[in-house]
Amino acid sequence: MFHRIWKFIDDLFSRGIRWMLLPFSVFLAVFTLSWIVFVMILWPAENNGTIREEIALEQCDFEIVKPKIVPGDHTVTLQISWTGGDSCFPPIVDVDVQVPRELEIVDPQPQEYNHLKLFLEKGKIYSINLKNTRLVPWIKDTKQIFLSTDAQEKPLEIEMEIEGNLRTILLRYGTQEFPFIPLISLFLAIMTFYQDTVVKQQEIQERERKEKREHAQHLMEQMREAFISADIGQAQNILRTLEEKLLIPEMEAPYEVETARRLLQVAQGKFDVLPQPFPPSGWEEEAAGALIDLAEHHSRSPELSFLIRTFPEDRLRQNKERFEQVKKKFLEFPLRERSWPVLPSPPKLPEVGKFLIPFFPQGVAESEEAFLFSEAGLFYTDHPLYRQLQNETGLCFVTGDPGSGRTALGLAFGRYHLLESERNAAFGCYLPRIVTARELQQVLTARLLEFIESNPSQLALWSREQYRMGAALLCAGLGKQAVLARLSAILFQESHSQSNATGNKNESIQESHSQSDATGKRNEAISEAEKVRRDVELTQIRMLLEACRSTEERPLPDHEWPAMLVTCLNQTGFRHFYLVFDLKSSYSISWHETVFLPFWLTFTLWPESSRFHAIVLTQDKALPEMPGVATFSLEWSTEELKKLLVHRWAQTRQGPFLNIFEGEDVLQLLLTQANGNPRRLLKMVWNLFHHDSPPFSKTHVLRHI
Repeated sequence: MFHRIWKFIDDLFSRGIRWMLLPFSVFLAVFTLSWIVFVMILWPAENNGTIREEIALEQCDFEIVKPKIVPGDHTVTLQISWTGGDSCFPPIVDVDVQVPRELEIVDPQPQEYNHLKLFLEKGKIYSINLKNTRLVPWIKDTKQIFLSTDAQEKPLEIEMEIEGNLRTILLRYGTQEFPFIPLISLFLAIMTFYQDTVVKQQEIQERERKEKREHAQHLMEQMREAFISADIGQAQNILRTLEEKLLIPEMEAPYEVETARRLLQVAQGKFDVLPQPFPPSGWEEEAAGALIDLAEHHSRSPELSFLIRTFPEDRLRQNKERFEQVKKKFLEFPLRERSWPVLPSPPKLPEVGKFLIPFFPQGVAESEEAFLFSEAGLFYTDHPLYRQLQNETGLCFVTGDPGSGRTALGLAFGRYHLLESERNAAFGCYLPRIVTARELQQVLTARLLEFIESNPSQLALWSREQYRMGAALLCAGLGKQAVLARLSAILFQESHSQSNATGNKNESIQESHSQSDATGKRNEAISEAEKVRRDVELTQIRMLLEACRSTEERPLPDHEWPAMLVTCLNQTGFRHFYLVFDLKSSYSISWHETVFLPFWLTFTLWPESSRFHAIVLTQDKALPEMPGVATFSLEWSTEELKKLLVHRWAQTRQGPFLNIFEGEDVLQLLLTQANGNPRRLLKMVWNLFHHDSPPFSKTHVLRHI
């Protein structure tokens, strides 16, 4: 409100000044020219020459010579001479001269203020120098100088025209060698006129700019409304109007035009010019409208799928409902459920007599992965240390004797993280020794490619930049030719699977003729959904393959590739990273400082919901002390060993485990003889089944320990 009032007053004042400038400039010009004419022509003519008068005083004749006008600062001379007479006596006449206060006697020195006594001689001219005191209030005035003698009753008057105060000032400043004031006045007149003209021109230009600015702003508002309503054609026409009429420079925020131009290109499927960040701040509704138009009128693409999936719908108001409908329709075929980690094929348990034996003679986790981590779930994950390590982030050490299950624990976290709730959110890598930075890059890159091979549809979550990043990472870690070969193999397998699916679809359509119409349509819809999923997967692999072909194979710096790996994993949905080292030797402090710490610090880039876990398994009890690093010991009590046996036996579904022993004391003896070592326990149970038949007695146990 205050701003509007101030603007009104300012406009009114400016308008009043403009209407006053022209009359003032005309008046000043006329006045200055009149002044110059007066000073240069009229005044010199008026003051040119003198006036000669003859007067008689006491029968004596006098001659008076006086100037026409007494000016201001210039001294003038009044001349008095005695010309004689018939009866004029004595030869010297004593004359009193009384000068008015408007004049000042300069020479000779007066006896008192403006009073002078002259002793005139015949034939001699007496001069009185006078000066104007500028006390005359008007333009000019006539004053009297009185001449008298002692014998004369009435003094004689000499009339003098004296310049007034105003004329004196004007003449003073107009007759100098450099007429500064007249020139200044004329200059002011010219500048005033020019100012009036410029102000008018500026007002015209400002009014035109204001009209253009308002018109441009109105068009911008219309274009934003067109974006919100997903009318991209109308938005494009408005942008063309802004460009043709050159209205963009007149806008208050011309950068908005660039944002609108990029959104138009996005609506045309050109994602190379995607505004960053997307959606632009304050343009969420417009960006949603561009995606809506693209989704409704163009074919599906991985880039568009990524933008729609990751768009912040909570920031929408006007387009929220429509965007949800488009998203539901556009993404009605969700990504295939992730298959990760890749588990070994389910094992075939050996048979001894009428029993399937879940206990094996090797007792080494590396040779029993198919038994330990298959879907049968023979690995026991209820150990307290296993649960505790899930919540440990950063680096921790785990010590344990040979046969205590260190390798099995490392494989569980590093390769087959079998948490039901977080299984698809954990990326693990198991290393049987300490590796160099280059070897670590190769192993982790191979692990990433293994995930891509198993879950190609998950690449739909990557942006175009992450495709280039992933391609550079794969080519640097595994070699460009090897990566191209493996991706081409995936592409061939997917294409082959799609052709088989098409054949199965034709068979199902033929069979559907014998079924009800509803069943046939449902089967056709399922086949169509599967076809779309496979098309999405093929598209992702092709995009990654093209990115790898256009990528130059170059080594990545040690500080660069971990950040690229973190970015790709995080975008794919991984929230846990398990790096497990199963060492046969002692831990190296120099390796810790030069290789592990730089790699670990990279994971601070992950969001707060993500966690980095590094587990070092070793049988070395003399571990170095490090601040913030926890140390755990993998140990088994008899109760935990009993739970392990019961768990593995229960997976074979052959009845209660205790039925194979003659009593609880026999099992307790077996557990005691194992001395807290799972490998020794499993070997003893295997020997029992291999050499004897249940139920087992104490004699059987003591015979095979």
